[in-house]
Amino acid sequence: FGGLSKRDWAAWQIATSATWGGSWASFFTGGLNMQIEHHLFPGLAHNLYPQVSRIVKEECANYKIKYYGYSNLFGITLDLVRCMSFLGTAPDAKPTSKVE
Repeated sequence: FGGLSKRDWAAWQIATSATWGGSWASFFTGGLNMQIEHHLFPGLAHNLYPQVSRIVKEECANYKIKYYGYSNLFGITLDLVRCMSFLGTAPDAKPTSKVE
């Protein structure tokens, strides 16, 4: 995870989660699409996740932490399939997605 330590709880939550969609997706999924924000602020009302997401993205950019955000469900699903394909191949195979 790029040298992240499990001791940095917030950075670890961001690096091991992903968010997709925006306000509409958050409304229809009850906030389940915004996993990064949920892991950072589990007690926060899900209707506030889209606003918090902007702040989290800015802070990630400031601290050089990769924010795994996808604009829609298709994008995150495609990356999931690529990651699963990579994990199911021989150890010397090259990755085919953003996930390394």
